Parts: sequence; C-alpha cells; structure tokens
Amino acid sequence: FFNKSASHKVTHDLPLHKSSCEIYRISMCRGKELTEGQKGGIITAKKLGHTPSEISRVIGCSRSSVLRVLATHESQESPKQRTGRPRILNESERKKLKFSITKNKNTRRQTLSQIRLNFINNNINISTRTIRKELAKENIHSRIQRHKPLISEINKTKRLSWAIAHEHWTVEDFKNIVWSDESTYTQFRTSGFGHVFREPSEEFHEDCIAATVRRSAGRMFWGCFSWIGLGPLVPLVGRVTAVTHCEILRNYAIPTDNAPVHTAKKARSFLTSSNIELLPWPAQSPDLNPIENIWSFIEVKIRQHDTQPSSIVQLE
Repeated sequence: FFNKSASHKVTHDLPLHKSSCEIYRISMCRGKELTEGQKGGIITAKKLGHTPSEISRVIGCSRSSVLRVLATHESQESPKQRTGRPRILNESERKKLKFSITKNKNTRRQTLSQIRLNFINNNINISTRTIRKELAKENIHSRIQRHKPLISEINKTKRLSWAIAHEHWTVEDFKNIVWSDESTYTQFRTSGFGHVFREPSEEFHEDCIAATVRRSAGRMFWGCFSWIGLGPLVPLVGRVTAVTHCEILRNYAIPTDNAPVHTAKKARSFLTSSNIELLPWPAQSPDLNPIENIWSFIEVKIRQHDTQPSSIVQLE
C-alpha cells in the first residue's frame, strides 16, 4: 500500500494476505510520528482482515500506535449522536402544520397562540416561538395583509380587455393623457393592518388580502397630473355633484373614471362641448390610474409630521 521511495528502506516484502495487495515493512524509529501513508496502510490492512499485531510487525511500529490510528479512523467515520432535546416536530409534521395554516382565509388569520392551542389539545407541548421557527423553515411568515378593491368577475374581464386594448400604446400616446381622480384624507389614520401567514410569492393571493370598499370621511380632494407636470390639488367642500365636477374641469382637459359625478349627463356634455376626449375606463380599476401613487405619497407625507392635523382646515 505504500510506494517505495528513497527515504524508506524496504526490509521485508512478504505479503500479509494472499490478495494482490502487499504491505511492506518500513523501517522507522520508535516514537516517530506515523506518516499519512503509513496510517492509510494500517487502515487498509485492517479492512483486509489482519490483526493489529500483524500490522504493527510489518509497519514497524507499536501495537498501541496501530490501535490509536484505527480508533481515530472509526470515530471519524461513525456519525456523532445528536445531543440535546429532540425536535418536537419532524419534517412530515411540519408539512402538515403548513397545510393546516394555508387551507383557507380563516386558517391564515390565526394567531400563534391559537395555533399553539391546537397542539396543546393534541397533547403536544410547543411554544409560539418554536411554531414561528418551524413555519419559517417552510418559508411561511406573518405579514401585513394587502388591501385591494373587491372586484367582480365581470369587471375582472373588463379590466383585462382594457389592458389588452392599450397593450401597444407608446410613451407618446400616454403623453396626451391627463390623469385625474379624487381622494379623501382624514385627520388620523383609520385603516387597520391585519397579519396573515403566507409565502413571499403569495402577497396578492386571494386568501391573503383584505377587500376594501369606498367610503367618505375627512376632506376629499381632486387632483390631476400629466407628462408636463402636476395640476392643482382642489379641496371639495360639501357634496360633490356633476355641477361641482364641471366647475373643476372648466380649465382642464381630463379623462375620468366611472364615478357617478363623472359619468353624469351634464359632465359628459361639458366634456363634449369642450372637445375633450374621454378615455374609456373599466370599473373598479383605481390601480390602473398612476395618480394613485401620488395619493399614497401625500398620505405618507401627512403621517410623517410629528403632530397630526388638528382640524380639517389644517389638513387642507
């Protein structure tokens, strides 16, 4: 098992075994550290069935050195027994946990305490911290649920048709559009944030969003912008009607959504008489209007102040 070299004098070349493998006696001084080649020869000879005494005679080292090499080799090959407390959930049970949480909208909205109670009822003592860690291994985390308008199937079809119809519009086409809309701001933030368990790719999964509906509160503002820049931000005091809308539009060329005041006969007549072409707009599609990004920016700026507006006048 060792190559003959100038640094080793071969003093014995009788095989220890009838196999084609041969172990040569290599002269060495007592107490000298074994080379890696000698250690490999000891291990191989042991696998061939030779005793430690036979190996020590041929290698030219003590029997205790042979035993030490063999013991070290066996300890490295043998897997170490895991220490500490055993895992509460194995991989199969962790998969079942993931399935039980992601079954539907209600199961995704459980708290960690509720999930833990289910384990306790099945005689499994587990902490909420462990549950969180086990879910993380399955890439499931508690995240704030996204808010999205509740859209009917009919309007989903209309939205898709609108997108396909404008798929090939160029930047030059969109330069001719003035984007407008209304948005309501309140003195204090009123919308809450709920948490759901989901994977990163499930941000807008049907079970992970909170449907929103339109409501009136605080002060409503009308605004617009185009490729050229920002338009005015107009506070709307009192009830907004078609007449109010026409007054706003008198100096601006605006495409509008399907709010009643926008689609009223009086508003459409005004747009026609002013040679303003109305961009067709699918219902329940505020996300298609880029002005929504400006409304969000304004909301963030309002909430970044150290003190919130103390009145509607201050909000304006």
